[in-house]
Amino acid sequence: MRRPSLQEIYNSIPDLKLPCENCGRCCGNILLTRLEMQNIMQYCETNKLQFSHPVVFVPAKGDYVTFNIKLTKHCPLLIDNKCSIYAVRPFICRLYGHAKGLSCKEKQAKDYTFTESQANRLCRLAREAWH
Repeated sequence: MRRPSLQEIYNSIPDLKLPCENCGRCCGNILLTRLEMQNIMQYCETNKLQFSHPVVFVPAKGDYVTFNIKLTKHCPLLIDNKCSIYAVRPFICRLYGHAKGLSCKEKQAKDYTFTESQANRLCRLAREAWH
């Protein structure tokens, strides 16, 4: 059976419009793949995005990277508490609000798009697509 591409996995997650107040508390330090990092870097360069603090990626566990957020304590890609790279946001950000444990602490969702096992399956498929 053919493995789905990362874009196909992204497309399987509906674009959920959460009742967001743009507080930025959900946007902290995340793990992302090198492929996602490359997508973000290319998007930032193409769109000439400027940030108040440097966006620094550091190696993390396995084939992942993370942000160096010692100064800001939140995602360095937030501008006025809005995602500046929403079009190329990482998998974990796309899954946010769709599964238990990945929802706003201020506004708990009652119904999730994916069960825990479905969310875990998507995570496994995404990891396989990255390799």
